[in-house]
Amino acid sequence: MTTRLVAFIGASLFATCAQAQTIDGEWVGKVGQNQNGGSGSTMEIRFTSADEAEARYPEIKCAGRMTRIATSGEFHVFRENIVVGLTCPNSIATFVLFTDGLAFSSLAAKDGRWAATYGLLRADPETS
Repeated sequence: MTTRLVAFIGASLFATCAQAQTIDGEWVGKVGQNQNGGSGSTMEIRFTSADEAEARYPEIKCAGRMTRIATSGEFHVFRENIVVGLTCPNSIATFVLFTDGLAFSSLAAKDGRWAATYGLLRADPETS
């Protein structure tokens, strides 16, 4: 009985991970920042290829292009270059796919100030 239970749990975990192996597509969610006490603004991201993405932050009127710089296991690391809203800083962003969404964190610095941004994104229901 124990062997069957362990096999079932292992197969279930494998199936869950196997279904959630890609960050492709469009994601949306609220992200917080240390500079604003963690209050949320919307992040919309579309992975346009295996190594590129476009991000928009509508409330703060910024947008950026991301290029993959590394992948290690479930961690996907991108360099973000801001192309709209040049007061927003470029950053290094990390994404980790979980069964309940795509975790996002980034670290940026500009003019001697730093910012850490974080949040959980969900598959965009308008494109899924």
